[in-house]
Amino acid sequence: NKRGSWEGYVSGTGLAALAHHLYPQMFASTVTTQGLAELAETGHSEALHVIEQGGHSLGLGLALLTDLLAPEMIVLGNLARRLGGRFTETA
Repeated sequence: NKRGSWEGYVSGTGLAALAHHLYPQMFASTVTTQGLAELAETGHSEALHVIEQGGHSLGLGLALLTDLLAPEMIVLGNLARRLGGRFTETA
């Protein structure tokens, strides 16, 4: 995990660390993003919150990069595919 970097917040490892940081009694330091995703699929509010926070951070970073670099396309990786709308369609 690249502590303090944008990737550190929006990567799979970063989401797991965020879960532990926000809800230490609920999510052990060994929580995985796959575990978060499974809980989110059942409607677990804290897991959904963590994923939505990560998606929001992703969106902020992409907005800045888009303004700066004006790319024709942005390709999101495996995490976005696996988490889907919970991660990519946050407000």
